[in-house]
Parts: sequence; C-alpha cells; structure tokens
Amino acid sequence: MIKNFPSNVNIHLNYGTLTTCDADWKAYDIVCSFHKLYFVISGNCVIETGGRKFVGEKDDLFFIPANTKHSYYQEDENFVTKHWIHFTFEANSNDPFKSLNNIPIKVKVDQPKNMEKMFHIAYSKAETMSEL
Repeated sequence: MIKNFPSNVNIHLNYGTLTTCDADWKAYDIVCSFHKLYFVISGNCVIETGGRKFVGEKDDLFFIPANTKHSYYQEDENFVTKHWIHFTFEANSNDPFKSLNNIPIKVKVDQPKNMEKMFHIAYSKAETMSEL
C-alpha cells in the first residue's frame, strides 16, 4: 500500500499494448507531450537522450518523461518485444514528473512476471485509471 499518495490523481492512458517491433520502429530527436513506459520482454532496443545511449534488454524498464527530446531504434535484427504505455499523469492538478525532463530512467526489474501483470492491468482499464 502506498502511504501519503496524493489525492486527486488522474492517469490518462493514451496508448499501450505488447508489441514486437521491426526495423521500421525508429524515430529521432522527437519530443512527446506524454510520458512513456517501455518494459522489454525480449530482444533489444536503443533509447538515446541528452547525448547518452541506453540499450534496452530483457527485463529492463524505461521511463521517458514527457517533453524529453529522445530517439529510439533497433540496432540489429534482435528485434525488441516490449510492453509499452504512453500516458499523462496529474496529482492535485500538477504533473509530479515535470522536473524529470531529459532524464530517462532505466531499471532492471527483478520480478518481471509482476511487472507484466501490472501492464495487463493498465491495458484493461478505461481511459482514466484512478484506482492505481
């Protein structure tokens, strides 16, 4: 249970699904108005931002804050399969992630089955997920 979680939380899921990407999955120097979560199931991918290159591999979770200039692409033919969600988040009419611009967060998930369950729960929710 999360203690001291802000009231009036609004999470809007723009898009999300499980996808196996191909060589056409790429974009360079883009800025999105929404946050991104990528959870790598297999294969690999590259996320670049702020002059830094991050290679995503199995069980890596990426958080790319809104308004962060970034690139993503496949570096080889070991195409990535990933859960992904694009979303906006407000708590008490503010976006608590706003100060994280240009900082992609990459972590290795130590309980990947639980993370996959979380993505499936998110996919099953309607446009606004206020129960989280």
